[in-house]
Amino acid sequence: MVDVFKEQFAEPAEIYIHGFSLGGIVTAQGIEANLGNVVGAYPACGAMAGSRSWDGALDARLIYDAICADVPGAFIPGGGTGLPERFTESDFTNADLGAALQTCFGIFAPPSFRTQDQADRLQTFLGVTQVPESFVVTDMGFAVFGLSDLIYDRKKLNGKQGMGNVGVTYNDPDVNDDIERVGTHPGGKNRHTKNFTPSGKVKDVKIISTHTSGDGLVIVEQQQPYRDSVPAENITVAVVSESAETHCGFTSAELTAGWESLRAWVASDNQPSVADIQATCQAIEGGFGGGPCRYDPNFVIDDMDGRVPPR
Repeated sequence: MVDVFKEQFAEPAEIYIHGFSLGGIVTAQGIEANLGNVVGAYPACGAMAGSRSWDGALDARLIYDAICADVPGAFIPGGGTGLPERFTESDFTNADLGAALQTCFGIFAPPSFRTQDQADRLQTFLGVTQVPESFVVTDMGFAVFGLSDLIYDRKKLNGKQGMGNVGVTYNDPDVNDDIERVGTHPGGKNRHTKNFTPSGKVKDVKIISTHTSGDGLVIVEQQQPYRDSVPAENITVAVVSESAETHCGFTSAELTAGWESLRAWVASDNQPSVADIQATCQAIEGGFGGGPCRYDPNFVIDDMDGRVPPR
């Protein structure tokens, strides 16, 4: 898009980059690319840990197998590759995935309608993965279909295993003993890491990175490795404290406040705090956009290793 703008108009004086979710890590990659005069970036609910995001997907896939593979009707083919090579979504569909999850966990049934075995298996899965129950179906979709696409797409890992779990310790002794151990292919791991793990080399770009606290798809802990890799004077991380679990469940006022705070930072060189962003949100809420405003200056982002065991 920048190249097209240059061809049709001129060199942009200033470039801002903004993206949600997967677009968050694309934003981080754009900061480190040679796009021109990038002055500000605004990733929201971004997968800021980059390639490491897939460690959690691999874990969910293999933890499911350790708990459910021997349950009649709950088997999902593929294991550490998500689905087997040359499988497509026509061979194993979303409906098939839903049926397997229902058989093993009773995930679509009210808790009182689940068998004791289903309830026990679900609690084990939730305890080991730390995935909110409301995100189990979504996260398993990524762990089955998304993981398979990543590994087998010729433009991605081209059939090579880019992530593994050898030596990982899980917080349940039975799962830790029973889980399949998957090694990495050196070339696949190298390609996976390069596409893309942020380096933190952001030049003079000013970054406001926001997240919702209950995100069960792109966990808020993903902000920790990114924040720690970027110089403190270049980044403000602001978390919305929510009562329910959402992925990117910002209000209009919260989103606009992040953007306006970033523009003011670029214009004035005064780095905003989370409290400043919350104050901007409250000012916007009354006149421009819908609230509420829930940026929490006291929110503590835990270490990602506590949610996704390190490799």
